[in-house]
Amino acid sequence: MHRIDTSTAQVDKFGSGKNGFTGGNPQTGELPTALDADFFDSVQEEIARVIESAGLALDKNNNSQLLAAIKALVSNGRLLAVKTLLTSTNYTPSQGTKFLRVKAVAGGGASGSEPATNGSNGGMSQGGYYGQYIDVLIPVSAFTAPVSVIIGSGGTPAAAGQNAGGTGGATSFGSIFSLPGGPGGVSMPPTSGITAVGASLSNRPITSTITPISSSGGITKSSTVIQVTPGTSLGQMPLPSPVEGGYYGSGGIGLPATTSAVQGNAGISGMMIIEEYA
Repeated sequence: MHRIDTSTAQVDKFGSGKNGFTGGNPQTGELPTALDADFFDSVQEEIARVIESAGLALDKNNNSQLLAAIKALVSNGRLLAVKTLLTSTNYTPSQGTKFLRVKAVAGGGASGSEPATNGSNGGMSQGGYYGQYIDVLIPVSAFTAPVSVIIGSGGTPAAAGQNAGGTGGATSFGSIFSLPGGPGGVSMPPTSGITAVGASLSNRPITSTITPISSSGGITKSSTVIQVTPGTSLGQMPLPSPVEGGYYGSGGIGLPATTSAVQGNAGISGMMIIEEYA
């Protein structure tokens, strides 16, 4: 598209660089704005491509095609709103919503705590595991509003000593899906040799009545063997959260052993992002 740029266009009619048209003035000798093929071709193709993009064939006898095309292009599948939920609530879709894209994560597990150690031994606690994640399309016909949304809280920190961290809370969208929270990390006693941090973790399947676009439906992690040099302390990072940004639903960070017993770190609560589409 371009504004008229023939030699008789009215210069800067709509602002700097924005030419317009004039009907001319016979008394002053001002000529009316001349039209050329470039301008008409531009207007024709701009309008025609909108109509054809909507899947309509151009019809010479139909003067409502541009309006019909615009309605077809924006009425179905148009993003209406994005809602981010950080706490449990009852959710009702905005008026006109036909389907949702929901991305959610459960609460992460807390890390284990650590008992006191002497200066000759090192030790660590295991980081908590992330909460499960889902990305799913849900038609509004699949549930009755308002629907109960539960946001899983982060796992409770382990008390100081040799204790495992608490499991993260589950995140759910009515009866459509339920995501289990991340297990807490374990605690390992201080040692001067090789230590195994945590046993293997069995799968924790997601419950969903609708097939997800993507998900983290279960994780299996074998024991991690780390060489601990006498007199040093290491803390183990948790697995990164599958949610974008890696924060919500992540596990608490593992802790190094010190001369005093230490409490574990809490897991991070989950969250849910609901995109509403017409």
